Amino acid sequence: MREKVRDVRPLFRDDGPKLGAILLRWLDSHRYWVFGYLLVLYLAGFSTHLRYSPDMAKYLLAGRSLVSDGRAHVDPAIGADLVPGYPWLVAGIEALLGDAATPALLALMLAVGLTGAWLVYRLMSAVTDRPTAVVVTLIAGANGAVYSNALRPMPDLIFYCGLLLALWGWHTCFVPRENNAAEEQAKDARPRRLGGGIMLAVGLALMAATRSVVVVVVAAMLIEGCWRLVSAKRWRLLGVLGLGALAGFAVIHVVQAGFTFEPTPDEAMVYDRLVRQLPATLENALSNTGPGLVHEYIPEAMFGLNIRATGLPLTLLVLAGAVVLWRVSRLWALVVVLFLVQWLLVGATTRYFIPVVPLLGLGWWRMAVYLEQRIGAWPGTAVMITLLVLVPGGSVLSSGNTMLQQRSRPFYTHYAEGKYEPLIELADWMHSHLPEDALVVAGENSHAELALLSDRDVRRYLRDAEGHAGPAYILTPLTQNARVHVERGDAVLGDELFAIQDHRGGWLRLYVLNPDGAPAAAH
Repeated sequence: MREKVRDVRPLFRDDGPKLGAILLRWLDSHRYWVFGYLLVLYLAGFSTHLRYSPDMAKYLLAGRSLVSDGRAHVDPAIGADLVPGYPWLVAGIEALLGDAATPALLALMLAVGLTGAWLVYRLMSAVTDRPTAVVVTLIAGANGAVYSNALRPMPDLIFYCGLLLALWGWHTCFVPRENNAAEEQAKDARPRRLGGGIMLAVGLALMAATRSVVVVVVAAMLIEGCWRLVSAKRWRLLGVLGLGALAGFAVIHVVQAGFTFEPTPDEAMVYDRLVRQLPATLENALSNTGPGLVHEYIPEAMFGLNIRATGLPLTLLVLAGAVVLWRVSRLWALVVVLFLVQWLLVGATTRYFIPVVPLLGLGWWRMAVYLEQRIGAWPGTAVMITLLVLVPGGSVLSSGNTMLQQRSRPFYTHYAEGKYEPLIELADWMHSHLPEDALVVAGENSHAELALLSDRDVRRYLRDAEGHAGPAYILTPLTQNARVHVERGDAVLGDELFAIQDHRGGWLRLYVLNPDGAPAAAH
């Protein structure tokens, strides 16, 4: 299963200076400036303010529920679809540090982000060359999505580090050094492969504990392994690989769901979309998720830009760079392709791109080098400058803007366009004035964040209030379903208790629900 090393060194010919070559030499000689810039950027962005989001609130609530002994007011459905590794990490820090858990968790994520930058440098140094490794480390370390997730408690960067570690371990195990057969026969090759195997195993474990999409990476490794074994006609090892893959998928299921034959929510969702609802999934890919990837998520993840008008050409450039990855590593190209297919069929957000940012960054850089070399003269230099302005220029601007936002005061006036400022005030009022056994129906009004901030049981749907023994409340604006039941009299709004204007100029109003004990709608 040993892979022949491809030529992945710089593509420049010795026929005159090129901007890319000059930049490589400069960055290599000043690489500690790059590392220092990233260190200062991450430390300057550190703050104990939480960068709230629905998913972040779900992870923190799930972790809180594990150490509360039943005292946490958490909707059981909130953590049902989460891989348990990160909630358990949150629970452990909560149990050890109590009120100091949040700053400690944020400091841990900052350390994970810096570790990710170090892993990018080491992986790229092992596979390409040191100057290219410096370029890709800058692209990935300053990437807006990577950087912002180093400042909030989310599992994405742990998965990111796991993937980088696994790819480094794979390269160490299965790619010989410089095609030096004599070195591979030497005794010190065994410890090297053993170390690579440990890195591969630890990386896969980190991914399995944090995100269900570890199966995408395992599938890419399985395809790459089968490709090599079939090419070498090693049929017995191919059978062993198949059995090992089945065992690996079983271990992933046990880590994420326990010893049960019941599918995880993600497994059930994928089965429904790819088997039961395949025509609808394909239609959605063409009309919804595909355009979203092209015009929004890929440009925003790679450039820090939300510009739909130019999303298509920018995305095509990113995909062209991804094609270049095939010359570097077939496995890396497979990882990117399978993730793209998964996002197309299942859906994506910007943070889902974090694991492949270094790979796409390498492809982007090598594409820029190739185009400058092929076009030549000043047009080639102009192309190189344009591509550098987009990446890493866009990444540096995006992360710099996030850092400045972290230092702004009052923070929640500037963060997320001020969305959370009224929610925090509402949650404080709920915590002070509503009884502990209260249930609040919030509809689409950030129910997970309100539950986290108020320490009260906040649900999304009106039906969740059915059978609740304690007092119930409802927050407007109502969902369409709740409005229908209120109009029919199935649910009754009592006194208005609190009102505050939201960031868009509308109003959030809290009412008593069914003040006379009328049953809530069961729909």
